[in-house]
Amino acid sequence: SVLLFSATTTPAYPEEVYEIIQKGTAKESLQRFEEKARNLESKGKLKKASEAYLKASNLARASGNYQKGILFGTKATEIGEKINNPEIQARASIFTALSYIKVADHERARLLLEKGAVLASQLDMKGLEAKAYEHMGNIYRKLSNPQKALEYHKKAYSVYERLVAAVEEPEVSPTTKKGRKRAERRFSDPRFVRNFIDVAIAIGNTYKNLDDYASALDYFDKALFYAQGIKDKELKAYMSIGDIYFRKGNYHKALEYHKKSCELSDSINIPWLTISTYSKAATDYRMLGKLENAIDHYKKAIDAIEDTRTMLQSEEMRSSFFEQTTKTYDGMISTLMALGKTEDAFNFSERVRARTFLDILGNKIDLSRGKATSLAEEEIELRRKINALQLKLEETDDIEIKNELDETKRQYNRFLERLRKEDLEHASLVSVEPFTIKDVQSLLEPEKTLIEFHVLKGMTIRWTIKKNSMQSVTIKHSRKDILEKVNSLRESISDISSEDRFKAVSRELYSILIKDAGIKKGDELIIVPHDLLHYLPFHAFVTPEGRYLIEDHIISYLSSASLIRFTAEKRKKIGENVLAFGNPDLGNPVYNLRYAEREAKEIARIYPKSEIYLRKDATESRAKERPNRYSILHFASHGEFSEQNPMESSLRLARDEREDGNLSTEEIFRLNINASLVVLSACETAIGRISSGDEIIGLTRAFIYAGTPSIITTLWKVNDKTTFMLMRDFYQNLKTMRKAEALRTAQNNLMKNYHHPFFWGAFVLTGDAE
Repeated sequence: SVLLFSATTTPAYPEEVYEIIQKGTAKESLQRFEEKARNLESKGKLKKASEAYLKASNLARASGNYQKGILFGTKATEIGEKINNPEIQARASIFTALSYIKVADHERARLLLEKGAVLASQLDMKGLEAKAYEHMGNIYRKLSNPQKALEYHKKAYSVYERLVAAVEEPEVSPTTKKGRKRAERRFSDPRFVRNFIDVAIAIGNTYKNLDDYASALDYFDKALFYAQGIKDKELKAYMSIGDIYFRKGNYHKALEYHKKSCELSDSINIPWLTISTYSKAATDYRMLGKLENAIDHYKKAIDAIEDTRTMLQSEEMRSSFFEQTTKTYDGMISTLMALGKTEDAFNFSERVRARTFLDILGNKIDLSRGKATSLAEEEIELRRKINALQLKLEETDDIEIKNELDETKRQYNRFLERLRKEDLEHASLVSVEPFTIKDVQSLLEPEKTLIEFHVLKGMTIRWTIKKNSMQSVTIKHSRKDILEKVNSLRESISDISSEDRFKAVSRELYSILIKDAGIKKGDELIIVPHDLLHYLPFHAFVTPEGRYLIEDHIISYLSSASLIRFTAEKRKKIGENVLAFGNPDLGNPVYNLRYAEREAKEIARIYPKSEIYLRKDATESRAKERPNRYSILHFASHGEFSEQNPMESSLRLARDEREDGNLSTEEIFRLNINASLVVLSACETAIGRISSGDEIIGLTRAFIYAGTPSIITTLWKVNDKTTFMLMRDFYQNLKTMRKAEALRTAQNNLMKNYHHPFFWGAFVLTGDAE
C-alpha cells in the first residue's frame, strides 16, 4: 500500500467472536458467556458483568441470534444505568441497536442510537459517536427518508473527517496524478479511515438517488482520495463514480470507471464485489452494443455468484446481493437472446432458478438424510470456515487471510466434485448444477412438451421443447404489463358471479403466453413458470375455441426443468395405503374445515388400507413419525406461506406435547418420505401481493427432496365442499389412471356443475405426472 496507514479499522466484532464462529461453537460459547455474566452479576461485580453481557450480545448478533443479542445488550445497558457508568451505557445502547436493526425494529434502534450518540459525545468517544450517526443514516435510508439519511450521515462524516484528517490537507483534486501523490500522507487516526469512506459513499449514493449528480460526484471523489491503497474501498469509489456516468447516459465514461473497479476486484477476490463490478461493466458494454464483451463480463460475474454459498450475515447485504444476482443473470439472458443464442439463454435460465433456490435455502436447512448425513456435516464445516474468513476479509487486506480463504474454497470445490458423484440431488441444493436443453430432451418422453418461461423487466422469453425439437419466442410484454393481468385474473377468481370476467383475462393471457407455442390438441404439457407466472393456473387459460386448456391437454408443472431428473428417478407405483390428516384442531373454530373430515373418511372408504387422523389426533408428530410407510400422504388442512422467508412456510396440524403444530418447509426437507404422491388439499396459501413465487417453490421442492416425485397443491383458498367432491373423484380415478390424468378428469367432471374456475382451477400437480 502506498498510504502510510493501516487499511483496517476497529473490527465489527472482537477477534474471539470470529474464532468461535469458525469453530462452530457459537451456541456453547454463548451459553458460557451468559453463565459468566449472570455469575458476576450475582456476586455484585456489575462492571465486569456488563462487559460479559456485551461480549455475549456481540457473539449472539454475529451468529445470527438477534433476539439474544437484544436481550444481553439490554442487560448490559440496565447495569450501566444502575452503576451510573455512561461509557457502558453508550456502548451497550449502540450495540443493542445493531441487533434491533437486524430484526428491522428501526424505531427502537433509532432511540438507542440517539441515546448512545449523546453519551458518546459527552464522553468525547468520537468513533462511537460517529458510528451511531452512521447507523442512524442507514436506518433513514431504509425508511426511504433521504433528507434525514443525509442529515445523520453528514454528522458522521463531520466527526470521522476530524478523526482521520491528513496531517497536510490536500490542495488539489485527488483524480490527478499530483493529487494522488499528495494523498501519500499519514492520517491522525487511521482506525476510522474505512468508516469515513463508507459514509462518504453513502452520502454520494443518497445524492445519486435524489438525481443530484454533482453533489454525488463530489462525495465519491472525496471517498476515492482517502481510499487510495485500500483496495475494496477504492473499488467501491470507482464503481460509484461509474454509476453516476451510467445514470447520465455516458456509457463510455461509466465503462472507464467500472473497468477500474473490475481490475481491483481481480486482486482482492471478494465474490460480491466481483459480481457487482463485472455485472456493471457488462451492462455498460451491452448499452454500447458490444454484446460479446458484455457476455464475457457477465460470465465472470456469474462464475463468482455460483462460487458463493450465501453466507452473508447482514440482511441488507443479503438483499442487495440477491437483487444484483437477478440483474446479472437477466442481463446475460437478454444479451444471449439478442445474439440469437437461445439455447444458451435457456441454460442460464435454468442456472438462475438453481441459484435462486440456493438463496432461498440460505444456511438454514440441515440436509443430512441417510447417506447424506456425513456429507452434510462436512459441507457445514467448510461453509462455516468460509463464513468466518469472509467476515474477516471484509475488514482487512490481510494476505494470509485471503490465502486461507482461497485454500478453503478449493477444499469446498473438491468436496462438491465428490458430492456430485455420491448424491447429485444433495449437490443441487448446495451448488448450481447446470442443466441444458439437451439434458431436458434426453429425459423428456416423446408424447410430452415442456414449455418454460423467463420473465425479464421488458419482455418474457418462452421455450417450447419436444424430444427432438426446440423453439424460442421473445414475448414483447413487460413484467409490469403481465403483472397487471396476473392481478386482474386473481381478482376475478373470487368473483364467482361472473365467469365472463375471468374468461376475458384468461383468454388474453393465453394469447400472450401460450398462443403459437407449437402445441396441438391432445399434447401433454409440462409448464415451467418463472417469477410471477407461478401464481397462474395455466390449465384454466381459455383457448380461441372457448375451451379451457385442461379440456384439451393433460398438464403438470415444474419449478425448474432440472427437476425432471429427480422426479423421474423417484417414480414408484402407487399403492393403496394412504396416510391422511383431516381438519386438524388448530384451537380456533374459524379454521375448521367441515368437509375435510368427510374427505379423509372418503379416502379411507376408497382405500381401506388407509390410516386417517382427524381433529386433535391430526398432529404434527404423527406426520413426522412414519411417512416412509405410505404410498400417499394427504393433508386436508390449512397452510401458511411466507413471502419474506419461504423456508418458514408451513402446514398447520394439531399441536401436542412434542410439536407446535407447524410442519415447516425446513422440517419437511429432513423427512424421509417414500410416498408416490403428496396431496395438500384445502390449503390456504394466504398469498398477498404477487412477488416471485418463491414461497410456493420452497414447499414443493422440500417434499420432492424428502422423497416424493409428485405433489398436488392449490393456488388460492379453495371451497371446502367442492374440494371434497373433487378429491373423492380424484382418488377413485387414481385406481385406474395416471396422476395427472386422474386430476384432470376430476377437474373436468367438477367443471360440469361448477363452471367457474374458482372451484376447480386452484389444483396443480407439480412433478412426475405418471
